[in-house]
Amino acid sequence: MEDSYLYWNYEILTDWIEQDAEMEDYFVCKKELQRAELIGELMGQKISDPANLQFFEQRLKGFNPKDQFDKACFELAKKVFALYSQYPDENIFRNAHHNNAIDPKTMDENGYNDYNEENVVTMDKYISFFAEGEGVVYDNLVSMINNEFNEYAEAQEPIIFKTFDGNSLLNESLDFENNLFKVLNELCRLLN
Repeated sequence: MEDSYLYWNYEILTDWIEQDAEMEDYFVCKKELQRAELIGELMGQKISDPANLQFFEQRLKGFNPKDQFDKACFELAKKVFALYSQYPDENIFRNAHHNNAIDPKTMDENGYNDYNEENVVTMDKYISFFAEGEGVVYDNLVSMINNEFNEYAEAQEPIIFKTFDGNSLLNESLDFENNLFKVLNELCRLLN
């Protein structure tokens, strides 16, 4: 997705490699970047296609795991489907607030407060899919991102604001986010 943080990082890597055609791993990097672009396009289409959600349950019913990895993926897919079934219209960013704002009432009309936005790694930066978990491009990508993230003071997390005025929260919880982050962590573990 061209407006994503990772896309921007891949673009920087591509520019660096293009500027240094005499580097030792030039052709390896070029091939890895081309493969990453193809993987990104294919997976982006699959992930963002709403038709895949319509057939999710049928695909689960028709899947026959052949080995331990298939079984682990199948168990994770069932958890993802259960989460989707329970929260069909939710979004990971539903409780993400600009700069982890302490109090939304302190925001100005543009959604900003005097909290320095350069101090917070936003969720859209650290929740991403990348093409491959090995290779020269992967090593450079991880190094770039880690170096940038080390400059931040904190990471954006889902937050619910509660004013203790006697009124109760209306259907607000972090259950969806807690379950989704568990699933994402399990996915990371499985793929690594």
